[in-house]
Amino acid sequence: MQVQKKDGSLQEFDSEKIVNGLLNSGLSDEEAEDLASEVEDFFIESAKETISWQEIKTKVLELLKEVNPDAAQMFENYKKQ
Repeated sequence: MQVQKKDGSLQEFDSEKIVNGLLNSGLSDEEAEDLASEVEDFFIESAKETISWQEIKTKVLELLKEVNPDAAQMFENYKKQ
């Protein structure tokens, strides 16, 4: 699965990037790994070959708001930097 980055280039999907962003938002290792797996599974099930960085961000925030609204706010602020 490929991710279309902000500059239009393609890169192989890497769930560790999601995990790192979630860890910086205050989640535990286990919470970050679990949520990143949910995001990855969602996109695998969608059968899309290419996904945009916006789709990933939207899905991460959607799931994170359910689990930890404070961390969701921190993640959104972290991603703006």
